[in-house]
Amino acid sequence: MDVQYGDCAMKIKKKKCRGDRKRQRFRRQLYRQGLDSNTVKRKEEEKFGSQSSSMREESRRTDKQPVIENIEVYIPLNRITLSELKMNDEDNASENSNPFAMKRKRFILTPTPTTESRSILDKSCSSSIGLQHNSKKSKITRTLPTAAASNISSPINENEKNMNDIEQYKPHYLKVSDRIFKQLFANGSDNGSQLVKCLNTPEKIQCIREVTEITNNFHFKDFQEKLWQTYATISSTDNKWESKITKKFAREHNTCRMYRPKKSFVQQRQIIIVKQKQQLQIKLQENLSQLLNQIVTWQPSIDATLLSDAIDTCVRHNLRRLKEEYLFKMDMIKLNWADQNLIR
Repeated sequence: MDVQYGDCAMKIKKKKCRGDRKRQRFRRQLYRQGLDSNTVKRKEEEKFGSQSSSMREESRRTDKQPVIENIEVYIPLNRITLSELKMNDEDNASENSNPFAMKRKRFILTPTPTTESRSILDKSCSSSIGLQHNSKKSKITRTLPTAAASNISSPINENEKNMNDIEQYKPHYLKVSDRIFKQLFANGSDNGSQLVKCLNTPEKIQCIREVTEITNNFHFKDFQEKLWQTYATISSTDNKWESKITKKFAREHNTCRMYRPKKSFVQQRQIIIVKQKQQLQIKLQENLSQLLNQIVTWQPSIDATLLSDAIDTCVRHNLRRLKEEYLFKMDMIKLNWADQNLIR
């Protein structure tokens, strides 16, 4: 067995020496008084004499001598005998019994870097490191399927993102303050500024708020119904509607990956939207009837027909941006479908 012998490493800890602080302070005081160097040196010898110089020489000699109390020697295992190990154990026992005694140099056993001399602690450390590397690899492999799935379903995610972006243009009349609601109502209709003057109590404003919000939701569902009707019309005329557009095909022909929902899903969405519109219509009629009954007791009085027309005009006016976004989306669906049919 080949054994590599390492050199002994010696560490010597030296005490820091910053000189004679007393002499340094004395010289500094003399220099501050404006004396020259010869006068300072003469006064220093008169005060301290030659004893300090002899002590300084002795300290220099002691600094040159190596300090053996704090020496740590690293010796390989194959160069240590049993007798030396016993001596080392006896020294450790004596040090524990008398902690104030002078310490001798200690042998720190370091095994040679061979595969045969690996200890149990080394194996446990390596195994723990291996487990950490495996755990990191498993985390990476877990994230890969999610990334692949997001790439596959990118048209669906893009469609959901577009729908959320469009819905941000929808007003929410129940969440704004009374001042902002009055401002929207006044700017949305011709007679809005005159009607706002009659809304002098929070109860009146809340009644108008509820009717306006229901009317707003009804028109919003009407836009959604027209959008899904566009999908239904195109999918009914295209036999290859449910065939997916791959990334490679879209990149080669410089086109987009159009969102193509299944025909069954389109029909399901149409049925749900029709039911929601029916529920909103019933709720709107109930709230309008309650509002007409309350208007009779209001002071100053308000014309019911004028108020209902003003609410509808206000809702349509504030939904102009949302209507433009839905019309643009429907036009883009038709144009993308026509382009992909020409490419095929």
